[in-house]
Amino acid sequence: MSYQVLARKWRPANFHELVGQEHVKKALISALDADRLHHAYLFTGTRGVGKTTIARILSKCLNCLEGISSNPCGQCAACKAIAEGRFVDLIEVDAASRTRIDDTRELLENVQYRPTEGRYKVYLIDEVHMLSTHSFNALLKTLEEPPPHVIFLLATTDPQKLPVTVLSRCLQFHLRHMSENEISQHLDFVLQQEQVKFETAGLELIAQAAQGSMRDAMSLLDQGIAHGGGEVSELSIKQMLGTIDRAPVWDLITALAAHDDEQVFRIAEKFSQFSADFEPVLAEIIHAFHELAIAQRISQYQSSLPEPALRLCEQISATDLQLFYQIALHGRRDLPLAPSSRMGFEMTLLRMLAFQQQDSQKKNKKLSHQPVAEEEKITIPSPAATPEINTLESSEVKKTPASSETVETTLDKQSPEVDKTNKQADSVVPDQSMSTAKESVDEVDEVTNSGPEPEQSLSEPEVGSYNQQDDVEPSDIAEKKPLEPVDNASEIVTIDEQNWPEIAENLKLEGMSRQLIINCHFIAFNKNGSLPTLRLCCTTIPQQAINEQRLQQISQALQQLTGASLQLKIDSEASAEIKSESAREIQIKNESKRQMDAEYSLKNDVMVQDILKRFDAKIRPDSVQPT
Repeated sequence: MSYQVLARKWRPANFHELVGQEHVKKALISALDADRLHHAYLFTGTRGVGKTTIARILSKCLNCLEGISSNPCGQCAACKAIAEGRFVDLIEVDAASRTRIDDTRELLENVQYRPTEGRYKVYLIDEVHMLSTHSFNALLKTLEEPPPHVIFLLATTDPQKLPVTVLSRCLQFHLRHMSENEISQHLDFVLQQEQVKFETAGLELIAQAAQGSMRDAMSLLDQGIAHGGGEVSELSIKQMLGTIDRAPVWDLITALAAHDDEQVFRIAEKFSQFSADFEPVLAEIIHAFHELAIAQRISQYQSSLPEPALRLCEQISATDLQLFYQIALHGRRDLPLAPSSRMGFEMTLLRMLAFQQQDSQKKNKKLSHQPVAEEEKITIPSPAATPEINTLESSEVKKTPASSETVETTLDKQSPEVDKTNKQADSVVPDQSMSTAKESVDEVDEVTNSGPEPEQSLSEPEVGSYNQQDDVEPSDIAEKKPLEPVDNASEIVTIDEQNWPEIAENLKLEGMSRQLIINCHFIAFNKNGSLPTLRLCCTTIPQQAINEQRLQQISQALQQLTGASLQLKIDSEASAEIKSESAREIQIKNESKRQMDAEYSLKNDVMVQDILKRFDAKIRPDSVQPT
């Protein structure tokens, strides 16, 4: 047979002809030129990236008759013999077919003998990961300390299967995938040398189908030349590879962006007529989504896209594009699980339409519910809509660019009594400047905090109906409006056994300081004298935890509440003067009561009783959680 396939004919003969793998070339060239050679090299990588080729080039460099160099002559007897595969001192072993330990022992018996023709005896073991465990064990000693005239070159596509003892004895080089640009440029060079007509678009399709393997690309190129009758055209390569035409893909994405369900399924019908397998169709759609996403972010990339794709960059949103991409990925993964390939493809398209429509409806709903504020408003919460009122901020100022001078009092629809109250609130609304608005807010605060008189009815024009201090817990009041500091000691808030648990619970403390204060019992509070004194007792916290730093933190929190500085004393021993429960004890009691109430209500529920009786079941108390 006179014809030699392109993959063998154009196999690189030296490092300068090698395409890609610059990191490997640089390391090996430097080692050869500096005469710093290792006794074992391991080349890893996927198929067709140059593992065996680099090993043969390295053998030429080591055994060239003109001397060891990174650029073998290629003309001497040794270089020609290695290129033709007949060099005696280059022993190539296919580990996939010689996995037994007997084969390895037979191979190692000749290691001790010096090379016959060359300078080094080179053992090239391909797919070394296929060797058995016993073969690796037999190889270890020789691999670690081989004779000076022996060099091992190992190649594998699965280095994870190699024992770490082998990996540690070799210099490992990982060969990366070839880029599509590198492959297409090399195919361009080969076809020019072969004087074959070609189209660049066809070479790009081959480079994409090769998936980073130069040998696969060369084999596909051979097939493409035969399929195209001595030429390589885009159309013939598409027909050979079964590549989906991009025109219907852009039409499909356009229909998805326009929510045109009927058009989407008409295009899907065309795909079914073209190919019975929809996996490559989804792959092409995913590739198109990828190109659109990059083009939306990088304007320079748009120049390489066709006109339909450029229109899609403007029509489809980045959010929908990412959604489509993710749905297509999952659809391609789940395609084998569907009863038929077409059914899985159609359901993928339906998911794109459904989720996109749902997302758009949500956006439209949000836009329709957004209030258009044209003026600055002071909004007073209504009693029916708001369960509690912040006594520090009774009104909320909403600023908009439209106006900063008009202030309106807005309320939801309430009862007639509340409407009268609204009219009274409107009477305090200013209409000139923000300074006047601030004064009105203060007036509303004063009225809100004052509260109605007991004899006063809701029909009277008072804003006291907004005062909900009766409905607000004392803890909320203490948290939202701390007392202001006062100079007169007689005005200091009195602390006693009744209000101490509530005060301790509402102190703004964290960590160990909070744990300490909520476990303290009240003993006495003496505000006579120059410095009021608060005595507490805590028996559940160790004395070591009651240090000066925590006492200072607690004192500062108490000062914010009581309005003046005070002296704090916390005893760690039990005292007969304890007059109240701690905040933690009350909290535990409340939680226990809520737990008992929840268990009681659950046991007395009619449906629960019916279930227990029907299934002869029991309620696990530890599974009951109060809401």
